[in-house]
Amino acid sequence: MADPYPVYLLCGEDEFALDEYVAAHVAQIGSDPTIASLNTSHLDGRSHSYEDLVKTVHAMPFMLDHRLVLFTHPTSLVKHPSHQKKLIELMDHLPSTTLLILIEDHDLTSPSDRRKGKVHWLEKWALTSGKRVEFKQFQLPIGSNLIAWVLRRAEKAGGKLTPKAADELILRTGPIPRMLDQEIQKLLTYVNYTRPVEPSDVLQVTPFTAPVPSFALLNALRDHNAGAAFGYLRRELDEKEPILIFFNIVNQFRQVILAREILDQGGRAEVLVRTLHMHPYAAEQAMKHAASYTLVQLEAIYHRLLDLDEKVKTGQLNDELALDLLLEELTNASR
Repeated sequence: MADPYPVYLLCGEDEFALDEYVAAHVAQIGSDPTIASLNTSHLDGRSHSYEDLVKTVHAMPFMLDHRLVLFTHPTSLVKHPSHQKKLIELMDHLPSTTLLILIEDHDLTSPSDRRKGKVHWLEKWALTSGKRVEFKQFQLPIGSNLIAWVLRRAEKAGGKLTPKAADELILRTGPIPRMLDQEIQKLLTYVNYTRPVEPSDVLQVTPFTAPVPSFALLNALRDHNAGAAFGYLRRELDEKEPILIFFNIVNQFRQVILAREILDQGGRAEVLVRTLHMHPYAAEQAMKHAASYTLVQLEAIYHRLLDLDEKVKTGQLNDELALDLLLEELTNASR
């Protein structure tokens, strides 16, 4: 393993990419999986003590040049500024034979804090430690970046999806890379790697397994309850990037439009469940919302969403301002 960093600080919600990155480093420890396993330790800040960590990082490697310590949820171990100092001192003076990977399954600095110019103490340490630390954030790909990710993943696997097929796959599976990767493999096998996967293939192979979303925001918009809508948005912005919230709203309105079309044909929620493989609760909620709008109204909202999305992408609008404008327009709109 050539010139490794002593410490790696990894964080973010893209668990799939993070796991692949860690697996690659575990594989580099040694060519013999058994020996590599003997030189890899796993600690969790939620259940292990600081003394456990000290003991583990000072253990000598067995038949290899380095040993690897994977330390998940390190911030759970550090509750006080004095604890922060102890951990930093430990990382600054690691034995030359130890590689330490710290892993958090979320961004260290929340989106709201970052917008205020605040940075988490551990991230700040990593950014000022020079070549001793590699700091990597694993952000979930969203929007057009997620579609591009699906297309690249298919090519890496030796096949191809059309952009429309990728879009349909994301709608059904949700923006979850691990699930998407599994479905990509199934789809490529379905077409036997002989042709690009089309949307019709996705409809045949991939059930609607996207996580059931909260309809709290759409409920507030439908009821023209500006207070509830903006309150929900503020809570979401504390945990998520504005662009991800916007992506979820677009997806939900797409589902409601599909429900409205079924409703206009005399169909019921069961049709959505059967034909689109939607979760029964999501289908029922989509039908309720569809009944509150005409198809013309829904298409107008959807086009407005696309218009705001374009303005954000071209720098004409700040993404958070775009959300504020959308909520204000929809809560003030007449039925």
